[in-house]
Amino acid sequence: MTTLSVTIPGLSRPYTWEEGWADLPAPGDPGAWAHPGLAVLPSGDLLVVDADRPEVHVVTPAGTRRRTIPLPVSEAHGITVEGSGTGLALWVADPGFKLRIRGPERIFEGPRAGRVVRVGMDGRILAEIGVPPHPLYREKPFQPTATLLTGTGSARTLWVADGYGAHLVHRYRPDGEWLGAIEGGDDAELRFQTPHALFLDDRRAEPELLVADRGGRRIQAFDLDGRYRRTIAAGELTSPSIIARLGDLLVVGELNASLAVLDPDDRIIGRIGDRVELVGEPDWPNARDARGDLVRSGRIAQGGFHAPHGLAVDETGAIHVAEFVIGGRLIRLRPA
Repeated sequence: MTTLSVTIPGLSRPYTWEEGWADLPAPGDPGAWAHPGLAVLPSGDLLVVDADRPEVHVVTPAGTRRRTIPLPVSEAHGITVEGSGTGLALWVADPGFKLRIRGPERIFEGPRAGRVVRVGMDGRILAEIGVPPHPLYREKPFQPTATLLTGTGSARTLWVADGYGAHLVHRYRPDGEWLGAIEGGDDAELRFQTPHALFLDDRRAEPELLVADRGGRRIQAFDLDGRYRRTIAAGELTSPSIIARLGDLLVVGELNASLAVLDPDDRIIGRIGDRVELVGEPDWPNARDARGDLVRSGRIAQGGFHAPHGLAVDETGAIHVAEFVIGGRLIRLRPA
């Protein structure tokens, strides 16, 4: 394991940047392009989507791989944990394809038709949601990227972000009944552009649904009935792809090589591991070898992010980041 000291904006306690701390298998396919989700279980164990295979690894805080769960999907792009104890289940957003590198080409392996599945901790399908009954799907594919559960009991809502297809956020009852969709804020300029991730922000008296609107370079906030409230950090964010809470702060994974940290007033107060200069390089986040084949970038370096995609914060305040790179990359920022 390699470590490095790192500062988290807004926090006084020191953190350590850790790589190689988790017992994860090497990809069987050297061209597997990790496109993963992350989540934390109530036990404190971390769920890490495999870089290559349709499965998720359960990893202890010490880095031991406790077990591996097969998933009936093309790609586990986003994961939501439901319940606890023997009632644990996972909601998995599957965009319907797996990215792989074959020589100079990017291959989208799979049907390109997405779905959302609810699976038990043995990988068995408990429920499935297919194409929503929205008129846009007469022309667009359904390629979901994230799920979120809000509310309790009969008032519980399942939210599904279709980040790669029709760019909508859907509302469902947990039994799969479709309740409608939101397209973004109150005017045409706020139409979602890759609503990549969903987050329940409960730091205030009235919880809000936050949508990481990656293509719009902003976060949009809604009440839990789907009514638009405001836009956060428009133009200051470059590529918000995932959101997590760290105390009273929000950590936003920017695909463009950094984590942004926002204070309780939604102001960006700093960044972690910022290497935005890499994004302008040809073929980023990949590189090309002398033959012109796409390969893993040689510019990936400890202490700097390359393409954050999955993000999860555990109860100790440790920040876990999975990156959108060939072969996968898992980083942990741990309170020292």
